[in-house]
Amino acid sequence: MACMRILLVEDEARLAEKVARGLREEGHVVDVCGTAADARRQVLDVVYDVVVLDWMLPDVDGPSLLRAWRAEGLRLPVLMLTARGEVGERVTGLRAGADDYLVKPFAFAELVARLEALQRRAVGASVTPAGGVAARRAAPPSAARRGRGLAFAARAVAGPRNPSRTPAT
Repeated sequence: MACMRILLVEDEARLAEKVARGLREEGHVVDVCGTAADARRQVLDVVYDVVVLDWMLPDVDGPSLLRAWRAEGLRLPVLMLTARGEVGERVTGLRAGADDYLVKPFAFAELVARLEALQRRAVGASVTPAGGVAARRAAPPSAARRGRGLAFAARAVAGPRNPSRTPAT
């Protein structure tokens, strides 16, 4: 799998170091933040392929940070990595905008496989700024007939609406 630029948002220093070291050994570039405030600054300055986000941060909880990012237009893949494993907590994380959710303790190989899956799903996405935030958005569909471009109505290509993927407000 191709090298990914990963933002790891984890306040437990020892765990963050272990995860970052393992991901680097897998060939990825990893930046580590221990607070939501630092993570907010990082996504303004660096384009990431994926974010690994803890729930329990010292300043703002992970789902609140994620809701803010989604409200600002940030669409890059986010995996919540947290000790919060009850069904209601997982649903909250996913409804806040997480693309995947992994409960601690976890198998490192599973974390890597989930990150690779997120990267595969993001193929074809483009990175564009939106209000100063690096945002990942799906490329609009295109087709041609007899050399002329065809336009698609957004509803025609969107497919059925999935309320669990709509960011909470």
